[in-house]
Amino acid sequence: MDSIRQQIITAVHARMEEIRRLNGYTTDVGAHVFPWATEEVTMEDTPSLTYRDRAAAGEQTTIEDNEGQQEFALSVEIEVADNRPGTDRTAAATCRAMIADVYAAIGVDDTWGGLALYTTLGDDEMELQRGEHVLCRATITVVITYRTKMWDPYSQ
Repeated sequence: MDSIRQQIITAVHARMEEIRRLNGYTTDVGAHVFPWATEEVTMEDTPSLTYRDRAAAGEQTTIEDNEGQQEFALSVEIEVADNRPGTDRTAAATCRAMIADVYAAIGVDDTWGGLALYTTLGDDEMELQRGEHVLCRATITVVITYRTKMWDPYSQ
């Protein structure tokens, strides 16, 4: 049995894999989805999306007609990257499209199948690096708020 946090991260992974042109998105950044990838993105692996559940701030809360629960604000960093031939201008446009696709995918259901209360957007940041090709990379931060039973990360 997976914890609620793991179930949410599994749902995030599945949703990010849906970001494909054939599913109506602008990019194919869901073609290569990696959890916690730490190595540099290779040309063969782009476009790519890496996600990391970095931190979960928790607090105790009591809900009317319910036993105590713990509420968590899970910070998830989503990094998208593409390393293709092109100009700075086309690379930046690609980066913006990948960011927009991630936002659209989250908007499909920001409760991740009812596991979370809601998802809020944090910041996004873009960068371009020129080498043999232009690498565009963007980092998007979201916060997924969810609850579990008090000291029971497996039940809601």
